[in-house]
Amino acid sequence: MKELLFFILGFIPLVASFPMESMVSAETVDAKFYWLIALGFYIFWGVLGFIAYDKKKIEKHFIIFIHFPAFLCLVLIFVQDVILNSYWLTTLGVLTQLFYSVMNHLSEKIVLLLKIPFSTMNNLFVIYLVSFILMFVSFLAGVKLKVGKKPAKAVEVTESAKE
Repeated sequence: MKELLFFILGFIPLVASFPMESMVSAETVDAKFYWLIALGFYIFWGVLGFIAYDKKKIEKHFIIFIHFPAFLCLVLIFVQDVILNSYWLTTLGVLTQLFYSVMNHLSEKIVLLLKIPFSTMNNLFVIYLVSFILMFVSFLAGVKLKVGKKPAKAVEVTESAKE
């Protein structure tokens, strides 16, 4: 049951991408703020990882389940962009691209900053790959943040320390 919940939670980026695409299409937000929206999403994804950790060790397969939709979309984008060199105009093709829409603005800035070679008209797969990596790392960072929190130990003060 928990696996199904994590799998469904893995579709949050797709749901979040619909309002993002509406803002882009309607030009309601200045384009320079899109990377802040992406940063907010990564912070949210890290908080989700923090919440997902439930005092027991989080099983690795739960991390796989929550990222499976993102990985599947990444594979489909690889097929479209790198192998076929053409994006599908079907619903599946559009949804795979839309999945990463909320994250791509920050990923594009990182790719440009690191001078990772890619072509703007071809092989945008690199940006999608960076989006997936950031998504995965932010979730793990949230898990590790909670794992790293240990209860504070009582400090015993000795007589020699008091003097």
